[in-house]
Amino acid sequence: MEGLQPNSVVTWTSLLSGHARCGLYDKTVELFKLMRTRTRTIDISAEALVVMLSVCATDWGKEIHELVKGGYEDYFFVKNALIGTYGKHQNLGDAQRVFLDIKNKSLVSWNALIL
Repeated sequence: MEGLQPNSVVTWTSLLSGHARCGLYDKTVELFKLMRTRTRTIDISAEALVVMLSVCATDWGKEIHELVKGGYEDYFFVKNALIGTYGKHQNLGDAQRVFLDIKNKSLVSWNALIL
């Protein structure tokens, strides 16, 4: 990963997504950490947060949730991914709290909570 200097949020998100799809979850988390330390001028995208939620463990889910609270509250697909992450790790109370916080629940939101 040395020498890696992507300069756009699209490039970083693509790298994260590619690693996640290949099942390289530890590398995905490592890239995300790298992105956050090296790209202070590039905002994290909602899409990058969703990728991270798909690969993270409970402790990382809570850290990502804090990032969501930092300006991504209105992205329903981020909240749906957050519900799925909490549910996947059997943290049903937090999953339900996020679900109840969604004003206009979609079928996806209901399915995330049910799953």
